[in-house]
Amino acid sequence: MYLPNRASNILNKFGWLILSPVLFVFLFACEKVSTKVGPIQTETPLIDKHFNFSTTNEVDVAISAKDAQGKPIRMTNIQIFDKDPEEGGILLMKGGTDNTGKLSAFKAIPSYITEVTILGNYLGVPDKIIVPVSNQRISYIFTPVLLNSGERLATANARTTVGPYTFMGAYNKQGVPAYLSMPNDVIDADFLTAINTSLPERQKVNPAYLASGLSTDVSLVKETELIITFVNEGGSYKNAFGYYTYPLATPPQSAADIDTKTIVFPNASFTGSGGGLASGNKVKLPGKIPAGTGVGFFIVVNGWNGTSISETADILFSNPALNAGTPAQKQQSVLLNYKDKYILAFEDKKRSLPGSDDDFNDVMFYITSLVPDAVDDEEIPPTEEEEDCDKDGVPDENDAYPCDEKQAYDNVSEGTLAFEDLWPSKGDFDMNDLVVNYKHNIITNSQNKVVELKSTFDLIAMGARYKNGFGFQIPKLTSSQIASITSSHDKTLLENGQDKATILVFENAFDFVPSGQDAMINTYAHLPKVTCGIVTISIKFNTALTMQELGSAPFNPFLIGDQKRGYEVHLPGYLPTSKADLSLFGTKDDASLVAEGIYYKTAEGMPFALHLPVGKFKYPVEMAAITQTHLKFTPWAISNGTTFADWYLDLPGYRDATKIYNQ
Repeated sequence: MYLPNRASNILNKFGWLILSPVLFVFLFACEKVSTKVGPIQTETPLIDKHFNFSTTNEVDVAISAKDAQGKPIRMTNIQIFDKDPEEGGILLMKGGTDNTGKLSAFKAIPSYITEVTILGNYLGVPDKIIVPVSNQRISYIFTPVLLNSGERLATANARTTVGPYTFMGAYNKQGVPAYLSMPNDVIDADFLTAINTSLPERQKVNPAYLASGLSTDVSLVKETELIITFVNEGGSYKNAFGYYTYPLATPPQSAADIDTKTIVFPNASFTGSGGGLASGNKVKLPGKIPAGTGVGFFIVVNGWNGTSISETADILFSNPALNAGTPAQKQQSVLLNYKDKYILAFEDKKRSLPGSDDDFNDVMFYITSLVPDAVDDEEIPPTEEEEDCDKDGVPDENDAYPCDEKQAYDNVSEGTLAFEDLWPSKGDFDMNDLVVNYKHNIITNSQNKVVELKSTFDLIAMGARYKNGFGFQIPKLTSSQIASITSSHDKTLLENGQDKATILVFENAFDFVPSGQDAMINTYAHLPKVTCGIVTISIKFNTALTMQELGSAPFNPFLIGDQKRGYEVHLPGYLPTSKADLSLFGTKDDASLVAEGIYYKTAEGMPFALHLPVGKFKYPVEMAAITQTHLKFTPWAISNGTTFADWYLDLPGYRDATKIYNQ
């Protein structure tokens, strides 16, 4: 509703602060024409004056990676999600370990997040880890899984042939063989780099590895003994792994031609991932295998049933001719040569069916011969060399800027900023006088240092007539630390006379709306939606910064009321800039207590601005208070944020959809 004069209002506090059924009507005094008005607040404070309506928590991220010898691993595609990405998880950040094997980061995340899912995207270490957010910290150490020797010695089910399979010996309740050879192989950082370059997680296999004529089985030209070493499993299945032998002169033409299928690893799964194996566990195949023998391999797909191997589960063979599907889909494994270690890697879902990601690293081993040159490896391709155009240590496939040595990773934070613009007077708390969606992309280099901040501000709504401006301050930086600013808007500037780096994004929101539009943009549901403008800003720094030195998005955003520079409206608890008119604090409806660090709140504890860490916050329509539209806002605020921390999400019972702008 728009009135020519500012009226005092009915003491009906949004339906949740009603003090009595009596309606008090107040006379109003004349004020500035075309000022939006709203309900007067009760004098009874219900919200703790120290509660700042923060919807995020700043967290330190400390991740490290080392091999079994304690040497650093360069993991270049670490992703942190708010939950499992297969269940719709949202990417919170991305980075990689530096030359010392460490990733240090800093980010504000939604305060309702109590745990995160970390994807290592790196073969040889656990891939998907759930980590708690504890004391505003996310920490984890990636390392090859180490086996508890006590688990290995607990034996059961000692038998040889059961159904279609022959077992090499006993195994424990997790399917770990009792006949593992000791000591375990050491999976070092160089080997891990080789397999991650050649068979990267969640990327389709190099088509060259599927070319016809390449070896997929091991062919022996000398008598030898073979050792099978477990390296990695990257799928959700509990696969069994085995081998068979045949004369090279008469290879099997079908699975029925195989005389004996011997199980090597009944459950080829990591400890903590449904099994008990560790990278480097190995088994020596029985006896000496004569020259002229072919050794083929197979997996029983999800074959481990908790006690033994399912006799009905599908089998996928290393020999494509024995698998189902079209000729182009028959191959389910690849064989690669790394310094006379023959890496055997399977795709554990039938490629002829939906669901296969074709990365060929769902279960991985390597084969070594105790006799040199016993394996005919002429048709076994070598592992790939890492492609790194800018030589920054981040492979091109993981580098957002593959040929720019100064940049490597994008880390995007997005959210919505919603303002009331009458400060120090209070308005109607519909939080739509100025609504801006933001995206801050913190661009880091290969060492996770910040080199650029690329920000986008999308003007969404203006439920007012004031010609409001908008800016943000980076509280941890001074202007001297900024090398340059470029903007798509010619009035964006780095403001002089500020003790901290302050960027004025625009001085008048109405510069971005079509001519003739002068009020109430995108706040009335019955009016056509207006497309406003977008401002894109690039800020480069004199020296690379840590994320902690930069600080977290949204930094310190603020509204400038009706082009009056001293009238700044910040998020509650955030400091004004050096250009703010400090004499306005404590006047009219502002109840800031500067000595106590309390800023931008009413006597009832209500804010003048909100930050929502979602890309497109559904804000109230005109004259509908946020307490009436978002039904869990009030209990959240009264609880000091301990309940309903996700109050702004679209969950059952959280909204009154009739009072939300939905165009």
